[in-house]
Amino acid sequence: MLLQLVRARAPRVRTIATASGDDAVRWVRGLGAAETVDHRSGDLGEQVLALAPDGVRWVFTSHSAGQVETYARVVAPFGAVVAIDDGPRDVAPLKERSIAWHWEFMFTDPLHAPRSTRQGAILDAVADLVDAGVVRPTVTTTLGPLAVDTLREAHRLVETGHVTGKVVVAGWPD
Repeated sequence: MLLQLVRARAPRVRTIATASGDDAVRWVRGLGAAETVDHRSGDLGEQVLALAPDGVRWVFTSHSAGQVETYARVVAPFGAVVAIDDGPRDVAPLKERSIAWHWEFMFTDPLHAPRSTRQGAILDAVADLVDAGVVRPTVTTTLGPLAVDTLREAHRLVETGHVTGKVVVAGWPD
């Protein structure tokens, strides 16, 4: 989704996405990535710096565990990292370059600013982009109905680490 949002709202921003395999490379390029690096082979930092020798301004990550040193190498001074995963992180390696670390949590507004309408406005803006055909869902696999075996299969697919797009479990048993 992020690649599509960047393409829609900041089309001059050159994005580099991680992808492993030809299908995944085609997938992320179709979503808006200008370049790709393979997170399964070679040094990720070297691959990024080969494409952006001066570093990148921003990193968005859903898998930051064990990656802070790499981010310290590839993010340009005064850049930023946005992480959506969980767990403690030692971000001290980012200090020398004044790289900011931001956590994103979709429930912060409802939990801490329940009167805020910001979350609704964001969702409305994304819905408008979907309605206009600018952003499309990233679902590639739909399983159903909602049952223990279906959930096990969805979990198994995601655990392989080789799913392109999102897996959705939908529908109630008859």
